[in-house]
Amino acid sequence: MPRVCEAIDGKWMTDLLGLFKLMVCMMRMFTIVFSLLAVCVSLNIFAAEATLAEGLSKAEFSKEVTLTRGAKKLLGSSADQLFFATKDATVAVTDSAGKLSYSLPDKDSNEVTLKRPESVAVAAGTVYVTDSELNQILMFSTEGKYIGRFGGKKGGLFGTGSSVHTLSNPRSVAVYEGVVHVLDGGSKRILLFGNTGVFRGVLDLRPP
Repeated sequence: MPRVCEAIDGKWMTDLLGLFKLMVCMMRMFTIVFSLLAVCVSLNIFAAEATLAEGLSKAEFSKEVTLTRGAKKLLGSSADQLFFATKDATVAVTDSAGKLSYSLPDKDSNEVTLKRPESVAVAAGTVYVTDSELNQILMFSTEGKYIGRFGGKKGGLFGTGSSVHTLSNPRSVAVYEGVVHVLDGGSKRILLFGNTGVFRGVLDLRPP
């Protein structure tokens, strides 16, 4: 009987050792496979980066625009016109080659119209300019004539404004389908106005 037990124990140990060797072999195979996959992924990433770099390297310089005298900041563009803020607080309007066409004045009949222009949008023959110091949107014709303002204590061309749509550090302006969108830095909101400055609504950018 002891000899039978010894035989059984010996066979069991042999099977266990064989199973262990098989597991070690499988682990080595998995390691090799994962290593090969990692190499393939690295090669694909490298190839993608090389393709991207090759595409970027093909970009060609188009042209250089000479800044009009006193220009310090590009505010925007429309069609073939460029709008620059100048050192004396006016807005210089040039053609696509940088030649001065006209300027938006900083004063109109002793009324200050511009102090720190930040952004420009053009729609339906009206130039809208955000001014972060006046905290208003100034409106000019495309010939440079002052039309009016909104976003401050007065709500557009008509009526009186309120704190709901009073601007505080307006940064950018865009016009879409007749609605003037103003990004207000102070209140972290986008305020919506009609094309004459009548308040229409608010898009709140602050987290709930």
